[in-house]
Amino acid sequence: MTQETPQDYWDHADDELLLDAWTTLKADEDNLRDSRRRVEYEILKRLEERQATEMTSPKWTAKLVKPSPQYDMGKLMGLKEEVSPAEWDKVFTPEHMEPVPAKLDMRVAGAWGKRFGTAVAQALERAKLPSGPGTLKLTRKEEKLCTRE
Repeated sequence: MTQETPQDYWDHADDELLLDAWTTLKADEDNLRDSRRRVEYEILKRLEERQATEMTSPKWTAKLVKPSPQYDMGKLMGLKEEVSPAEWDKVFTPEHMEPVPAKLDMRVAGAWGKRFGTAVAQALERAKLPSGPGTLKLTRKEEKLCTRE
């Protein structure tokens, strides 16, 4: 006796059943996605209220992973007037002939606010583009077995 697989079932289903199944599964998928988003929103809201980046329970740890900040290149170009040419040359990559946009190495330029003062720090902050709250990384804690000695 051969066991029927889910694929075999759908291979033999009539059009009405396939269309009904598709619309039902699509609605279920949408409902699950909406529910997940509502739960994620509540977790993010609680983290923000607590000014925290981590939520834990006996079984789970949820960590907020913040995205790297993105910057408005047009606003960053004003920093050229605020720092020495040597400092600028360390971080600036000019536009190339091929379609590679100009950029700054923000690993270095991001620290300029502390080195070169308030005007540079404010320019960096103004150039920062808005980003979302980040993403959640959920990990299940290992269950620890009780051992007696």
